[in-house]
Amino acid sequence: LFEPSPPWHSEGVMRIPDSGRLSGRCELLPLVLAVGACAFIFALGVSAAHRQWREDHAAAALYAAPPAWVAAGPSVGAPLRPFRAQVPPPHRIPRPAGPLWVVQDKAVAQVDGTVPAEGLRATASTAVDDEDVAFVMAQLREEFPSQPLEYFSYPFVCSILELVVQHGQPVEYYLGRMKEIAKWRQEEQVDTILHRSLNRLPSDVIFWQGRDHLGQPVLFVRPGLLDMTAFDEDRTYLTVLSRVEEGIRAMAPGVVRFSVVIDTSGVGPSYFLPTFIQKLFYLAVVPYRYRLGTVVVGPTNPVVSAVWKFASPLIPSNFRDNVILSKAPLDVLRAVMPPEDIPKSIFRIPK
Repeated sequence: LFEPSPPWHSEGVMRIPDSGRLSGRCELLPLVLAVGACAFIFALGVSAAHRQWREDHAAAALYAAPPAWVAAGPSVGAPLRPFRAQVPPPHRIPRPAGPLWVVQDKAVAQVDGTVPAEGLRATASTAVDDEDVAFVMAQLREEFPSQPLEYFSYPFVCSILELVVQHGQPVEYYLGRMKEIAKWRQEEQVDTILHRSLNRLPSDVIFWQGRDHLGQPVLFVRPGLLDMTAFDEDRTYLTVLSRVEEGIRAMAPGVVRFSVVIDTSGVGPSYFLPTFIQKLFYLAVVPYRYRLGTVVVGPTNPVVSAVWKFASPLIPSNFRDNVILSKAPLDVLRAVMPPEDIPKSIFRIPK
């Protein structure tokens, strides 16, 4: 407990009183601290929002792998050099409404919207040379000498480095993100997951089928088929992880991303487990942030919409802007991929 000092210390210096009573001025101290804490948190939020404004957005560039780029790189341990391509000023870099799909002549409604039948066109750019890719790989090998790096294929690294030109972030930023991914893969032993004996969920719960209009594989997830009374979080998480890795390793040459369709038919409040949802969001925004393409979610219901409205401000824009929620997801999906590749049972309420 504190109270004001004697008059000769009246400039805000405090002392421990003999009586133990709290003075009127010091009763405001908790309020002042609370207001200060709120202001600090708000400032952090504004800073994070500004950073995410310039965050990388997934691009749909397809590259052909050049010969023997692995062996021809700068020496390991060389200092970071400026990116070779000319980076436009940040104020000239627009923030796209959707980083992967751009709807012609009509915007996509992020909640309960539909996509026009004209279809979608992909963004693309080039500006990455072999030296830049080899340099990044040398840095990764130096920090992770015993870690397999096949995940960081030449087309994948190119698709990340081209964001330097698109969004103005320095190459060090994206190198840091790739190191973060490599560290996670090392800690989780992801490179060996397909060689483990796992008790995976039935194949109709999460499976790959067809390709979207960019030639990217499509992962279908049907949580409504799960029995939540016998839900096994570890089993479900490892199933998701192994299915994703399975699809990535089977990608056609030059393809680096995949789309996801989440069928929420029959999904209610019991399906939203905070810790598990947090783990799934982490997969989307950290280790697979540069692998995700369009994410279609539906059919929406009050529970799905409420959870999304609550969680979306906490999700990086490079992931959030790719998500389409709709009451009519089949209409959206027909614009994303050929109709004949859409599973017949999708978006039907499980019996």
